[in-house]
Amino acid sequence: MTSVTQGRLFRLNCFILLGSAAVGAVVAVALEVRYPIDPPGSGSNFQGDVAAILTANLGVFGLLALGILTFGVFTIAVLGYNGLRVGFDVTALLLTSPREIGYAAPYIFIEFAAFCQAAAGSEALGLALFELLFKNRVSKAATGAGWSIACSLILISSAAAIEAAMRSLRDKGGLP
Repeated sequence: MTSVTQGRLFRLNCFILLGSAAVGAVVAVALEVRYPIDPPGSGSNFQGDVAAILTANLGVFGLLALGILTFGVFTIAVLGYNGLRVGFDVTALLLTSPREIGYAAPYIFIEFAAFCQAAAGSEALGLALFELLFKNRVSKAATGAGWSIACSLILISSAAAIEAAMRSLRDKGGLP
């Protein structure tokens, strides 16, 4: 698998994530979901927030990586579920307090890219494993997969820091 195929996997994953996010958004609108919003100044611990957010993001990354063992099937399911959740949560946030989306937008797009990149790497490794086990040949399918996974880890870490910074900003009175 070449970098061209990595790009195709990335685009496919973006389509899955955005499509399932759209479904989640429609469900949130149909159910008229509202979330309770903590008032600004409710207390934020930057290092604690980064650790908690990074732990959650790495948990999703781990689930995406488990898809290697199912040749990418589990990866697609995890990606779809996360898309549903993000679409649902962001829409509920917009319905509840549109101003709050300004705090979420900066990191959501980075997380989307990170998870799509991690999924592309996992799917490529899953395809390589499939070829090794069932076709008894070493595949070039994993070419670039390591870079995809490494880049996704950098993006996941960056998104966690940005999310914690946005929480801290919000708690200090935030955006005008």
